[in-house]
Amino acid sequence: QNLEMVEYLKWKHNTEKKREEGKLEGGKLKEKLERGVVQELTDENFETKTNKGIWVIDLYADWCGPCMLLDPVFHALADKYPGEKVKWGHVNADMNPNCFDKYSPNGDLPYCVILSDGLKKGETVGFSTPADFEKEMSGLLSNLNIEKIN
Repeated sequence: QNLEMVEYLKWKHNTEKKREEGKLEGGKLKEKLERGVVQELTDENFETKTNKGIWVIDLYADWCGPCMLLDPVFHALADKYPGEKVKWGHVNADMNPNCFDKYSPNGDLPYCVILSDGLKKGETVGFSTPADFEKEMSGLLSNLNIEKIN
């Protein structure tokens, strides 16, 4: 598990370097614009945006250490899926308590939920390693016939 964390930290360093060099924009590679873009969701726009299609949503808080570790992994995973099949969103739990209370009733962070036409189809709670998170999310999306872009 420590080896996976070392690999994650190397990946994070390289991601930040690319961002500084202008090769990353908003968590996605410029040359992969057709892939998933993470949108900021709020109490006001959540229901309207997520009532159609498949959404992967990360509920987070700025003060949450595991949430901050998950953020670049979440963006990288969004890059691996076709944007026309699955949409990706962030919800700041502190700023949007209605979404947080509805989807994470136990108050767990980070908390990711997969919705299909507004209905909950899967969830992940917490964050251990990038590899574990990607494996769990890939399995949940595969159950909905959503596969990664090669």
